Amino acid sequence: MDMTRFLLVCSSFLLFACQSTDSIGVLNTEQFIRDNEQFRPQPAHSDQHKTALTNALRQHGPVHLVIYFGAWCHDSERELPRLLALLQDVPPALLSYELYGLDHHKSDPANRARAHRITRTPTVVVEADNAEIGRIVEQPQKNWAEDLSAVLKQRLALQN
Repeated sequence: MDMTRFLLVCSSFLLFACQSTDSIGVLNTEQFIRDNEQFRPQPAHSDQHKTALTNALRQHGPVHLVIYFGAWCHDSERELPRLLALLQDVPPALLSYELYGLDHHKSDPANRARAHRITRTPTVVVEADNAEIGRIVEQPQKNWAEDLSAVLKQRLALQN
């Protein structure tokens, strides 16, 4: 093996072997945003959409979101700030959430991503009564507020 190829292989190994695990697993949202400027909330929803989501949550009852994402992922960098801005405006009694960072292989030491069958990032798993009721994968079809409202309305329709 020539020296250039050897150095390339060694540097690739070091890059992945030394990958920071600071953004893997359950993350403190405030600390993560403070340390990662590209994920700062960016409003992208109208007041009408926020109100519609809040009303859907009031009809449905509290939900919990598990937001699987990669700090390395361009889709996560685009979508997470929009979603976080929306979540800041929803009453915490109606909606709780946790950020769950994944590595480049979309895995984590606790194997939660595998248990939830996560294959793309970001993936938002919507839970109620400790069970998954829906998910949004990579990006919403319309926007985060409308797509989350649709998940809630679909579950309400199935219950009636």
